[in-house]
Amino acid sequence: MITTKDKGFVITASRDLSINIFDIEKRINVAIIEKAHKAPITGLAITSTDSTLVSVSRDKSIKFFDFKTRELQYFLLNAHNGIEE
Repeated sequence: MITTKDKGFVITASRDLSINIFDIEKRINVAIIEKAHKAPITGLAITSTDSTLVSVSRDKSIKFFDFKTRELQYFLLNAHNGIEE
């Protein structure tokens, strides 16, 4: 789980391989990135400008999403060993 710099949103990874974005003030889920990965998500990060959401998974990929549009910008395959430390 992470929050945006402005603390307006909480971002979580789910067992169903999706990423959920919650509006803290409204207390609602405002977006779901379904099937973000092919294996469990092990890490989330967001850039200091809250513009790019980064996720890491046991599928050995790192994915970069535009935070506003939730669209995949680019990804890296076999970017790490896939083992959670």
